[in-house]
Amino acid sequence: MIYICGALWGLFVLCGGFIFIRNPVVKRKYNQMDIVKFFGYEEIKKEAESAGWQLERKEFLALVVTAVGTATFIALVIENVFYIIGGIVGGFYLPKFVVMQIKKHKRYSFFEALPDSLKFIVAKLIDYGSIPKAMESALPDIAPHIREPFNKFVKSIKLNLTVEQALKELANEVKIRKFTDFTETLLLAHTEGINEHSVNTLNTIIDTMVEDVRAIKNIQIICKKDKQDVLVVLLVCWFIPIALSFLNSNNINLFLDTFIGQMIMFSYFLTTIFVVVKGDEYSSLDLDEL
Repeated sequence: MIYICGALWGLFVLCGGFIFIRNPVVKRKYNQMDIVKFFGYEEIKKEAESAGWQLERKEFLALVVTAVGTATFIALVIENVFYIIGGIVGGFYLPKFVVMQIKKHKRYSFFEALPDSLKFIVAKLIDYGSIPKAMESALPDIAPHIREPFNKFVKSIKLNLTVEQALKELANEVKIRKFTDFTETLLLAHTEGINEHSVNTLNTIIDTMVEDVRAIKNIQIICKKDKQDVLVVLLVCWFIPIALSFLNSNNINLFLDTFIGQMIMFSYFLTTIFVVVKGDEYSSLDLDEL
C-alpha cells in the first residue's frame, strides 16, 4: 500500500507542477519569479541565449519540477527522504545540463555546415569581386541554421557600416578561430584587391575546417564508445547493493529499511549522477575552443 501511495503522490507532484505552470495567476507570478531566481534562472537563461535558445520561465520551471518531482516520487516509493535532497540538487543542475547539451549540439551543427557554406561565398566572390555582393548572392545557398550571422552582415552593410566593421561583428558572433582567420583574409582581400592568391588562401582555410570536422566525427565515435563503457560499469556497480539486499536480517532490508543502508543507496545515486555528468564533460569536445 505504501508503494501505491508513494506512486500516486509522485504523480500528483508532477501533475501539480505542470498545472502550476499552465495556469498562472497574479500571486503565482510572484512565486514563480522567486522560484526561478532561487534555482538560477537568469544565469541559465544567458547560457541558453548564447546557444540561440530563448529559455522561457515556464520551460525552466518544467525542468526544475521534473527533477524535484521525480526524486520525490522515488523517495516515497522506497521510503528514503534523502532523495528529496537529491531532487533539489537536480533542480539546480538539470536545466543547466539540458542547456549545455543543446548548446554543444548547435555549436557542432554550425561548425559542420560552415565549410560548405563558405565555399559558396568564395565562389561568388570570384564572380562578383565584391565581398558584400558575394555574401548577399550566396545567402540562399548557405545552410539555413547558420544563415543568420551572414544575413546580419548583409544588413549591416546596407546600414552603411564599413566592410571592416561588419566582418569584425560577424567574426565576434560566430566565435570560431579559423572562421576569424577567414574573415581577416577576406578583409585583406578587400583592401588589397581580390586575386588568385587571396582566393587560394581562403580555400586553404576552408579545407582545414573540413579536416577538423572529420577529426571531430572520429573523436565523437570514440567518445560514444567510452560513454557506453561507463554506463556498463555503473550498471554492474548497481548490482552490488541489489544483490546484498537479499541478505535480510529479521525481515528488514538492509538497504531500504535501515538508516545506514538508505545513506549508502543515496550515495550510490549521487555518485551515479556525478559520474554520468562528469563522464559526459570529459568525453566531449570543448567546441568553444575551436
